[in-house]
Amino acid sequence: MEEFEKLDLVSTFLIIFSLATLFQVTGVWQLIVIAGFFGGYLAKDYKTATLAGVLAFLSSWLLLFIALNLSTPANMALAFSFFSLFFVIGIVLTIVLALASVSVGYFLTAIYEERKSGKVRP
Repeated sequence: MEEFEKLDLVSTFLIIFSLATLFQVTGVWQLIVIAGFFGGYLAKDYKTATLAGVLAFLSSWLLLFIALNLSTPANMALAFSFFSLFFVIGIVLTIVLALASVSVGYFLTAIYEERKSGKVRP
């Protein structure tokens, strides 16, 4: 299998953001975890993976909230009025989901590459 060059922050962000947004508009938002796994796999280091993942997930959710607010402003106003911590909880959960999925993708890739190179006993 041919090796490829790991991606920098901007490239990793764009890929995770694109996939996360695509998965969100399908209606099954839980699929964004796949975007995090893939971003962790492509990132050149852990710092790049986590930063790109968190920023991409937050940007993707923000884009979704903006789209929902533009299409149904009354519903979004109602949701924010009933749930005062709705926005804060959404941010915290998004960060946790991004960190978990990107970390799993990055560390599984690191384990695979170490085993493939023979540095670690099977």
